[in-house]
Amino acid sequence: MAAKDKQPAPFVLDPTLRPDKHITPGAKGPYSYPSRHATRSAAAVTFLSALSPHRAADYRWTQDEVLYSRLYMAGHVTSDLTAGTLFGDLIGDYELAVSGH
Repeated sequence: MAAKDKQPAPFVLDPTLRPDKHITPGAKGPYSYPSRHATRSAAAVTFLSALSPHRAADYRWTQDEVLYSRLYMAGHVTSDLTAGTLFGDLIGDYELAVSGH
């Protein structure tokens, strides 16, 4: 999906954000949309919160930490995280439905 949408990661747009990443001048990728990290964490929160509602706040806190780390490390822009989160919510809902929860 990322290669189709072609949203470059922030460190591609501005290599000074991550000098440890060696990007060839003029490179278009790697791409960052949607965020895999956001997708996986949102799916986990949706699924686990349904199984253990008393831990939902803990799961959301962990998800927030994952999302913040992706911004902080210049891996994603906010739209990457938003799209990944929405996609993950759908995956979590699907998994709950097919598992009978």
